[in-house]
Amino acid sequence: MEVKVNNFRRQNRKDRHGWAADFKVDNGGKPLTIYQNVYVWLKTVDKDGDDDSMKYSFTEAWQYDSNKKITDSFLVPVDWRKNQKGYMKVKSIVWAKEGSIDSSLKKGKDDDYWGNLHGSFDMLMPSAPTTKRKVTMKWNNLGKKAAKHFTKGKDLILKKNQVD
Repeated sequence: MEVKVNNFRRQNRKDRHGWAADFKVDNGGKPLTIYQNVYVWLKTVDKDGDDDSMKYSFTEAWQYDSNKKITDSFLVPVDWRKNQKGYMKVKSIVWAKEGSIDSSLKKGKDDDYWGNLHGSFDMLMPSAPTTKRKVTMKWNNLGKKAAKHFTKGKDLILKKNQVD
């Protein structure tokens, strides 16, 4: 079962902005789970030239229902962008598998890391054909102090949006 990634668009949430896409699986059985391994690289530089970088990875999952839209977002918090320049690169590997969500993935609460999804920092190995996504966002807010530069993610530039 191939996971199709489509309807790519800008997404704004309070204090986080970026891009979203929808997942679709044709001819999937029930129950069906969509899994995604996400790898994030982030680099920022402040006005003094001090740089900071981090990388992290995780697995997240959604119970799939063909009657409901599944949307995934790659969002950059305003705090990571304010008065800085930088980029965030995201690579993800998406697959669908019949059955319930793997028990090693725990459900998030409210605004914690997983939100209303199931997730873990312990990566799952894909167990079905995969779809790969690569997204890169850049920004340059050095010397920009007015909030208007950060609202609605207008400062973000999409440099790469690739689905294989």
